[in-house]
Amino acid sequence: VFDSSSVRSFKTMISIARATDSLFEQFEINGIYNGSSWDYSIESVGDDSGVELSVTLSGQIQYTSSNLTSGGTMTFRAEVTSI
Repeated sequence: VFDSSSVRSFKTMISIARATDSLFEQFEINGIYNGSSWDYSIESVGDDSGVELSVTLSGQIQYTSSNLTSGGTMTFRAEVTSI
């Protein structure tokens, strides 16, 4: 969760590796708190892993997956700019 009381902006990299069908996707999310909500953009490269990402009003990154039967890993890295 990116706390808007201490974080002005963030940049994250999320890597998806699906084990059973060898799909690999990387996401980059850039966000900035505009005083009332998070503005963000999401870009991805690689295979379509079926994962969808979003950022909530509280600054939490959430995901949904269209393929719940495939195992795999998700790794996450973030940089933040504080207020």
